[in-house]
Order: sequence, then C-alpha cells, then structure tokens
Amino acid sequence: MVQLWTASQDVTMEYLDGQSAPCRRIAPGDRATFAGYGPQLNHVTGVRTCVVAAP
Repeated sequence: MVQLWTASQDVTMEYLDGQSAPCRRIAPGDRATFAGYGPQLNHVTGVRTCVVAAP
C-alpha cells in the first residue's frame, strides 16, 4: 500500500524480476494497492514515479 500526503503523484511498483505495475495516479490522502508476491514470490523492491498514459 502507498499513501501520499502532499500532491497527486503517479507511481508504480518495481518487482524483484524487473517487472513494474501499471502506473496510477494517487491523490493526497488516497491509497492504492498493487499486486503482491504471486506464485513466484516476486517481491516488491521499490516505488518509483511514472507518467499515467492519456486515455
């Protein structure tokens, strides 16, 4: 879970195998969940900023 307090941020998670989760925008005070370990125990190794693609 990621929680941000100041301004909206676009974030993604990085995983042990180099994959990243879809980029999503999180508003101040909101929470977002991302995929967990999965069957291959693909642990989260970091959070990074990204750019949400325009619809």
